[in-house]
Amino acid sequence: MFRVLGFCLVAWARAEPACTSRAVESAAPARPCLCAFDVDRTLTGFQELLSECPRNLVMEGIKDYAYLYATPRGFGFLTLSQLSQGLNTTFCRNCYLGIASAGGVGLDDEKQAILAALKAAASAEASAAMPNWTTEADVTLQEQTPPPFVAWCPEGQKHLCTAKIVEWYRARDVPILDEDVYFFDDKEDNVRPFTGTSYNALQVSCGTRNGTRGLCGGTLQEAQPAKGVFLCHGAAQVCAQDLDSPRLI
Repeated sequence: MFRVLGFCLVAWARAEPACTSRAVESAAPARPCLCAFDVDRTLTGFQELLSECPRNLVMEGIKDYAYLYATPRGFGFLTLSQLSQGLNTTFCRNCYLGIASAGGVGLDDEKQAILAALKAAASAEASAAMPNWTTEADVTLQEQTPPPFVAWCPEGQKHLCTAKIVEWYRARDVPILDEDVYFFDDKEDNVRPFTGTSYNALQVSCGTRNGTRGLCGGTLQEAQPAKGVFLCHGAAQVCAQDLDSPRLI
């Protein structure tokens, strides 16, 4: 469709919608589904920053080194986001669960805290399907860990690590369809590559940012079974195609 504005010829791009409305149902699909999560600034928030993130929960005594290696202290105490605390109130309580983290997710105590948050949200069947999660003795190797808890997944490759989680469950007779996979991460660079897949992916911590990262981590409102790929635009989650499609050519 073309319009003439003065002496300029303007084409209005009309792309087919790639996403469902953000006003989506609160229940998961009737079929088996998967919710996979990044950890740092998605299931967690900036360590101990309750002044900015009053809904977060500090886990005293559990060291979280994410993004604080270069600080004098070198760590903060693990701080759970609103999302990880309330997963059992989201549609993910009806799904199988997994992790795709670019970092190593700390030591055993941090892994056990994250695993406990997942198991508290999962059904009995999904909880039983999750193995234990421990740290190798030499954490400096930074070798990718096996699904469904994939640590050291390179930035920008979370869609590939999510595929490994899906295949892990399928190999155990859980027939998860690609369209019933939902991934959540605070970084655009990890969410955008999902546009080339049949999976769904939503960027979180949109309302609180720390540069390219989240600040407080994911919120309950951001964990929706929306179809498509959604990126942060201001404090909102917006369909990636809507952000990328020019209004005027």
